[in-house]
Amino acid sequence: MADWLTYSLSDFIPFAPSTYARLFQTYHAEIWPLWAVGLLVGLVTVWLLAGGRARWAAALLGICWLWTGWAFLIERYQTLNWAGLQMGLFYMAAGVVIAAAGLGAVGRKTRAGAALALLATLGHPLIVGADGLPWDGGGLVGTAPDPTALATLGLALATAGWRRFAIALPAALWCALGVLAAVGMERPALGGAAAAGIILFAVFSVWPAGRRGLG
Repeated sequence: MADWLTYSLSDFIPFAPSTYARLFQTYHAEIWPLWAVGLLVGLVTVWLLAGGRARWAAALLGICWLWTGWAFLIERYQTLNWAGLQMGLFYMAAGVVIAAAGLGAVGRKTRAGAALALLATLGHPLIVGADGLPWDGGGLVGTAPDPTALATLGLALATAGWRRFAIALPAALWCALGVLAAVGMERPALGGAAAAGIILFAVFSVWPAGRRGLG
């Protein structure tokens, strides 16, 4: 037990931030033009949530979780981290749950949900770029796990009851994992948007629907 206390988060990250950023750049080059389509997916998700079309947003994000779990985590991230396979399988299973839970979703806190999706779509790459990494070095909504999970927290806000829990749980867990990984790499900006998203999700979840335009 005493030996475990000597470890820090960085000891569990088997790669450098620059290596992580290059992985995304190589990935984007290999899947072009899909990464650009993925960026569009983020903007479409914002539009769907703002318009109260949560079930369509759920279907779209569910597909993104399936794609990202396979194409990024299993096919590419596994080359940096031996746990990539297990993480990818979790991500794909979560995508099925999210899409299924969102089938009967009714628009609730649509503006708040759209705001989180916008943070994931535009805020995440801007924060990463401001920290000196390539603007797409932390991935994009639709093709990368962290921003896609953050956008999914926006979807969760637009639902209620067990649907919100089923959608928010895997998304929040992944955002928290992303924050821890960013801290471990000593580049907290990589997890800045995810950390802000978790906080905003908690605040908006208890904020009365419709108050000050957040409904």
